[in-house]
Amino acid sequence: SATVPLCQDPGNADFFALIGNPDLGGIWFDSDGSGVDLSDPFFVNLNGLPTGMYTYEYQLAAGGPCPSPSTILSIIINAAAEAGSNASVTVCEGTQVNLLNLVSGANDIGFFTDTDLSGGLIGTIFNTTGLAGSGFDFTYTVGLVGDPCGTDEATITVNVENSLSAGMGTMATLCLGGDIEL
Repeated sequence: SATVPLCQDPGNADFFALIGNPDLGGIWFDSDGSGVDLSDPFFVNLNGLPTGMYTYEYQLAAGGPCPSPSTILSIIINAAAEAGSNASVTVCEGTQVNLLNLVSGANDIGFFTDTDLSGGLIGTIFNTTGLAGSGFDFTYTVGLVGDPCGTDEATITVNVENSLSAGMGTMATLCLGGDIEL
C-alpha cells in the first residue's frame, strides 16, 4: 500500500507510478466513491476533490492457485497554504499590537518576521515604544519549506504616529483680582 499527500487541485496523477509500477492488467476501484475517472490510471484527474483522504484499490486477477493480489493507494488532499490578506493599521507610539489580530483569512498557524528589523517584535506582539513616525512591515508566513503545498505570505503594516502631548500640569497661586495670563 502507499499513502501520498498532495495539494488541492494537483492535476493528473499516474496511479501506477504512485504504487511503484506494478504489473499491468488489473482493475482500479474507487473504494470510497470519490467520483474520479479511473478509466486511464496513468492520467487520473484529481482536480476538484475537497481536502481529505481518498482510497483506491488496484487488483490483479488470480494466477492459478494463487489469490488475487491487490494494493491500496491512499491519497491525502491537503489545502494549499493561505496566509490571508495583507493588512495595515495605524497606532500611536507606545502601543503594543498583537499582529495575529490583524491576520484575516489564513488557513493555518504561521509565524511573523520583522521585515524592517524594527527590533520591536517578540512572538506576535509588536511594541511601538520609541518607534514613532514610520511604518513597519511584518511578513506572516504559513506553511513549511518542503511541504508539498508550499508556503504563502501576507504583509502586515503597522504605521506608528507620534503621541500627542497636552503639556505638563502645573499649579499656580493667584491673588484675588489679579490678571491671569494663560
